[in-house]
Amino acid sequence: MLPPEVYKILHILGVAWLFFALGGATLHALNGGDKASNKSRKLVAASHGIALVIILVAGFGLLGGKKMGMWVHLKSALWLALGASLVLVQRKPAL
Repeated sequence: MLPPEVYKILHILGVAWLFFALGGATLHALNGGDKASNKSRKLVAASHGIALVIILVAGFGLLGGKKMGMWVHLKSALWLALGASLVLVQRKPAL
């Protein structure tokens, strides 16, 4: 079991990494790129997925056996929405 500070740092770094991946995909879409022309699509998708796993593991590591309240359910819903956002950016870049 790691100290809570390590989980907090990992959680924050995971969130930053997630938004960097989403930002790269969004920038590509805003510049008129599509799935076929994106040479780094696999790298962006892998970065997005790894960031989501880091966020999930660090978030539940922070819980450390504590009671799961409504806040955890809200953050889980946000995690799912951010996980689906990469598909939304790639399929509907106008949004």
